[in-house]
Amino acid sequence: MLFFPLAPYPKIAIPHLMHLIRYKKDLRIRDHHPLTDALSRSQKTKQPCAALYIREPSVMSHGDFSAFHHYWIQESLIDLSKNLATRNIPLLIRYGEVIDILTHINNTIPITSLHAHEETGNGLTFARDTAVIRRTKHHTIPFQETPTNGVVRRLRSRDERASIWDQRIVKTHIISPPSAQLSQWDFFSSPQRQRLQNSAHQSMTSFTPVSKPAPWIYPHDIPGETAWLQALEHFLREKGRQYSFSLSSPSASVTGSSRLSAYLTYGNISQKQLYQWLIARMAQLKSYVGTDLPPEKEKRLTQWRRSLRACASRVHWRCHFVQKLESRPAIEFRNQNPWFDHIRQEINHTYIDRRYHGQTGIPLVDAGMRCLHATGWINFRMRAMLTSFICNTCLQPWQAIAHLLARLFVDYEPGIHYSQLQMQAGTTGINTIRIYNPLKQQADKDPDGIFIRQWVPEWESASYPEPMLDIAQANRHARDLLWTVNRQEMTRNEAKNVYIKVGSRKKNTRNKKKATTDSNGGLFEGLEGV
Repeated sequence: MLFFPLAPYPKIAIPHLMHLIRYKKDLRIRDHHPLTDALSRSQKTKQPCAALYIREPSVMSHGDFSAFHHYWIQESLIDLSKNLATRNIPLLIRYGEVIDILTHINNTIPITSLHAHEETGNGLTFARDTAVIRRTKHHTIPFQETPTNGVVRRLRSRDERASIWDQRIVKTHIISPPSAQLSQWDFFSSPQRQRLQNSAHQSMTSFTPVSKPAPWIYPHDIPGETAWLQALEHFLREKGRQYSFSLSSPSASVTGSSRLSAYLTYGNISQKQLYQWLIARMAQLKSYVGTDLPPEKEKRLTQWRRSLRACASRVHWRCHFVQKLESRPAIEFRNQNPWFDHIRQEINHTYIDRRYHGQTGIPLVDAGMRCLHATGWINFRMRAMLTSFICNTCLQPWQAIAHLLARLFVDYEPGIHYSQLQMQAGTTGINTIRIYNPLKQQADKDPDGIFIRQWVPEWESASYPEPMLDIAQANRHARDLLWTVNRQEMTRNEAKNVYIKVGSRKKNTRNKKKATTDSNGGLFEGLEGV
């Protein structure tokens, strides 16, 4: 039984060499440089192209991988295979480690060039990609890696990032999807191709399709590039109007947010596409202003542009946080500012387990965690509050909850995940320490208890547990402890080094005295937890 049904491909023959496109977290055909580059070489050399996706056991068994991620990738690959098939490009889906798979393919049908996007992932995928570079050099296979967003590999200075981002995302045109290749060869007549096809089939027989996770209850959470185009159209033409007004509400954000972050995570869309289309829609709406519209309608247009501008800003900030992991990979494992290392050394498994299962006795915390388990998504403010609660109020190390949260976020992006964990835990030294009070957040963001009652039906009944700790007392203790460390000269000196390496260069107009404070502290995961 195959992993999932692949789209049928026209019969073309593959001669002794081929150009190979290695897909990773870039599951699309639009605005895809490696695909375009490989097709260009194919036309020049008269050698065919093939696309490859490798399901890696090491990645799939890693602590940050879950059925949410598996399902999104699976459905995206089905969509991708169909889109590639219409262009006569076969998609090979293999199970195994990357070096073994590439070696086998190269021994079967020699690879004349390899094309892929750069990826800022976890430490495991970084080591894997480094090994691929070494192996292709050893076998003298031309390997072309292309940036996939505004994140800069081997960035010399943080001061350069803004101009590079602007050049890549704003000033570079979106690449159109490739046109269909001519069927010049009989696909199944080549013995090399037949052996490769048989091997691919055999490697998949022990795997069955991943079922759609039961809680996937929202109709717009459909993986793949095709679904993304429909979701974006809906956001630009209708839903986006209320975007900035619903972000903070845990219930309103479910339908008011863009919900595009997972599409960015798995590369169903490029950041360039989303940013440029947001800007184009804003310009279109602006053109309507002043054209004898009723004041009320003109006001709505202004509000709509404001919402789209807020979304575009988060696309920009997304790269800022991912760049932190690219520039300092160690933040996946260690505090950015080591002077915080001596606190949070003891793990309280009771605190961690009760928060994870939504049994803390604190309504908004429990509702947020249960929603996350059920849907794979909550908005940015809830993500920040849940992290601050366990890391600050409960004084637990962010490392102890990093994988637990990663597995629950459908839109898990390592660069944003680890940057924001440390920001909310207050271990960077360059960010304001944020310690949320879940009871105040409940009064502010869910005053009628709509969100809480949806996910904690036993709330206010005798069966609901007592709070597992005194929030006010715990927050005072955490605040005194963290600020004592934060104000020390050694901490501030190290914070300057952190800022030089990864700090935002955007001026904080709200408080110019805090020159080393990152703006937009509410951003968390994907765009904003969309």
